[in-house]
Amino acid sequence: SLEDPYLIPTITNALEKALNPSRIYFALGLQYENQPDVSFIENKSHILRYHPDNRPPLIQLRNDLRKYCIDYDYFLQLDAHTKFCSNWDEILINDLNNLNNFNKGKSIISKCVGDISPETDVDDVKKLGNTFVKTNWHFEYDLSMQPTKFILHGFPSHYNMFYMEKGNYDTRQYISNAYISAHFIFCESKIFKKVEMPNFSNIGSEEAAVAITFFCHGYKVFSPTFPIILSTGGEHYKFPRDKKLWDIIDKNGDLNDPNNYQKR
Repeated sequence: SLEDPYLIPTITNALEKALNPSRIYFALGLQYENQPDVSFIENKSHILRYHPDNRPPLIQLRNDLRKYCIDYDYFLQLDAHTKFCSNWDEILINDLNNLNNFNKGKSIISKCVGDISPETDVDDVKKLGNTFVKTNWHFEYDLSMQPTKFILHGFPSHYNMFYMEKGNYDTRQYISNAYISAHFIFCESKIFKKVEMPNFSNIGSEEAAVAITFFCHGYKVFSPTFPIILSTGGEHYKFPRDKKLWDIIDKNGDLNDPNNYQKR
């Protein structure tokens, strides 16, 4: 969580919407100038704290946090600006177990999640148009460069296929996918005792590197066609720019305006 204003609402919503909140534990990477008060989960959390200017790379931080999770039953990776549907924990656990039954225990649930306003309840979402369901990998290379430059992109395919009445999960479905979203990864924690996750990629290639790693170890990715979690990101989330990556064009201008920044 890098100066994320929705950290506390994400934690409280996860607990309020869970069927078994007492069984949920958190591993947090807090990167704030003024550290937030998370004492209400002090006995149920592992916390790494950093000043934003002295934090480790994101991929390394994720790996450091995973080390705290390997002895738990299940693992859910998400961003600190997330909202949940009711009984999300039971839904994910039951569905993962069902997927594992016909995939020899090697299933991952992941999906490029859609946006929701911070004021909206996920259970009240009756129709989610253009939801990111299946994502195709796009491979680019430039032979004129030495060494040759290779780029792997994930492009979401849009589907107007999801309809959900409030509280009705009887017809929920999953589709086979090849894409890993860093905002939503759910799996058995014991995976990380067997699979060494990438610790070298930059944020732009993180998802591709993770997807390839799982694929090489025989895991299959499945994406839900209904909303379990949604992001309070997008236009609703304006975070401070990373000082290591961006320069302010006009210091007297709007510091929340993306056009007021240029990449170094």
